[in-house]
Amino acid sequence: MGRTTKYLVDVTEKPCTSCNIVKHIEDFPLRNNRISGRQSSCKKCYQKYHSKMNYEKSKANPDYTRGRNLWKNYKMTLDEYDNMLISQDGVCKVCGGQSLGKGRYHVDHDHKTGKIRGLLCHKCNVALGMVQDDISHLKALIKYLKEIV
Repeated sequence: MGRTTKYLVDVTEKPCTSCNIVKHIEDFPLRNNRISGRQSSCKKCYQKYHSKMNYEKSKANPDYTRGRNLWKNYKMTLDEYDNMLISQDGVCKVCGGQSLGKGRYHVDHDHKTGKIRGLLCHKCNVALGMVQDDISHLKALIKYLKEIV
């Protein structure tokens, strides 16, 4: 019987390769979302590293963060945003005005369905949000304005 058997060891602690502090195994993120292994850096060091990397990417390429946020929030690419802005002649879809600051517009979308409706300036986006897409509320506001003017 010349075979040797390798015994599995139940490891509950290990040192972080970044900060060299021995921590509980649960303090290390899973490797590629698999249970089979954990990262060599603890969650705190891992997050710090990735935050720094994302900051450096966004600083080197400002469109990186915009593109990432557009996709994360609306499943929209930068090209789709640019094409939508071109189709609106580069102005707000509601008032036809220019955007305040940096030439960017808010992505207006239906909060129930997620459907994108257009790009709005800050004022129009806030106004629409305040009435919560309620047409009867808008009609009441219009009626009120007509009475006082």
